Amino acid sequence: MPGRSAPRCPPARSAPCSPVRANQLLAGGAGLRPTVVSALCEALESGAHPVVNEYGSVGTGDIAALAQVGLALAGEQPWLGGTPPAAQPLDNNDASR
Repeated sequence: MPGRSAPRCPPARSAPCSPVRANQLLAGGAGLRPTVVSALCEALESGAHPVVNEYGSVGTGDIAALAQVGLALAGEQPWLGGTPPAAQPLDNNDASR
């Protein structure tokens, strides 16, 4: 079942996806600009968290949920609560910086 067709996770279960993603990005190797991580941290501080659906992963249990965090950062997925950050432009040049 595709993740977007599943019911939304309750905030108590979806909100922890953001700090997990921030931690992964801070470890380096993602090839993203620091502003992307800053935007995610700003959302965390304001209490905003992306909409994450219940199902959608195949294999690794968190891959669909973390992809939805990335979509929210790019402005392609909604946020709930708090003040969402400005959409972050993600392009193929990020990995080479």
